[in-house]
Amino acid sequence: MTEPQTANTVQYRKLSEIVQQYQPEDLLLILEHFEEGLSSVVQALPLADKFDVRVMEQDGQVKKRQVPDELVMLTPEGEAWFDCKAQETRQVHLEQRGNIAVNAERILSGQDDFAALFEARRKFIIQKLKDEKKGKTATNTTTGKKASGKSNTGKSAKTSHTKPTQDGGAPAPDPTTNPATAEA
Repeated sequence: MTEPQTANTVQYRKLSEIVQQYQPEDLLLILEHFEEGLSSVVQALPLADKFDVRVMEQDGQVKKRQVPDELVMLTPEGEAWFDCKAQETRQVHLEQRGNIAVNAERILSGQDDFAALFEARRKFIIQKLKDEKKGKTATNTTTGKKASGKSNTGKSAKTSHTKPTQDGGAPAPDPTTNPATAEA
């Protein structure tokens, strides 16, 4: 049987203090998966207080959230969980938008994993290049914009008024469209 830990040997910190050591782009998965952490390695008890924190959401917008505070028992496993979730959050943002700038000190200190962040960036760039290539072949000739299925008003876009040529050249305009508005 293990001995109960006394207050002298155990350190506690409020969740509100712990999240202050992270940037807004690090916090999304820490906050969204906190209960998951409680079911595994994080040990905490809820407090009556709430705190405000700025978080970069999945859409890339930094928004203020009000979060219930917790008293967290500091353990090496718990601290590693917070760091891991912060790293995962940065990778998610990088994969989705490619817009997270790295900090050299965080890389050098080991807080951020260069290889993992680079792999996330590589995936983002590959997907971006694939999307651009698809966009060039599926443009709406009347507007010159990508035929994404959505217009500026949120209604579905009209299909392209072009037909492929037999010689593999540029698409010929559909003869049913107004020649004054169709541009190749």
